[in-house]
Amino acid sequence: MIFGSRATEIIGNWQWGDNLTDFNSLTSRGVSPELAALATSTGWQAASAGFNDVKIKYLS
Repeated sequence: MIFGSRATEIIGNWQWGDNLTDFNSLTSRGVSPELAALATSTGWQAASAGFNDVKIKYLS
């Protein structure tokens, strides 16, 4: 497992790069933020390790 057997959550902070580009592209076409997050490179890796429950937290 790429994240380790004791990990209980993964936190991503996308301010630039491919993950953000992919996420923005998908959400601009109507895909929910949660599904868009899973469709990014980081999301695919997380899902393959069993992390499928996405919670989006927007920082102000």
